[in-house]
Amino acid sequence: IEAAQRLAATGASDEPLIETLRAFGLGIMNFLASDVAVGFYGALSAEIRRHPELSRAFWDLGPGRTRANLAGVMAVAADRGDITIDDPVLAAEAIFGLWLGFSQLQLILDGGPEQVRSSVADRVDRGIEIFLRAHR
Repeated sequence: IEAAQRLAATGASDEPLIETLRAFGLGIMNFLASDVAVGFYGALSAEIRRHPELSRAFWDLGPGRTRANLAGVMAVAADRGDITIDDPVLAAEAIFGLWLGFSQLQLILDGGPEQVRSSVADRVDRGIEIFLRAHR
């Protein structure tokens, strides 16, 4: 994640784009599949219904910031000519969707996180491969 944040913030990274995306994807997907995150999102969904103002605050601190950081990586990569994209935010959402797939639903509804956790690296690598095939 540090390389991705450095690339997003400064436009400089010692790592090729694929390694930056892999580090970002592994970091976020391993976090989302963790017991802490699964429990937190379950509790948060109940609290948001009772306190809707929490929704915007959480978005800004968590998913919104993650999307902005990943969009920054995409913008820098596009400026360097590593990828061709029209909109860095949409590109960030596209690769994140490839990484995420149905894993969140599986974590919430299936109750067995082991399968999701064991597939994180494959999900991330496959998502990067598909994304780069479409945008190089």
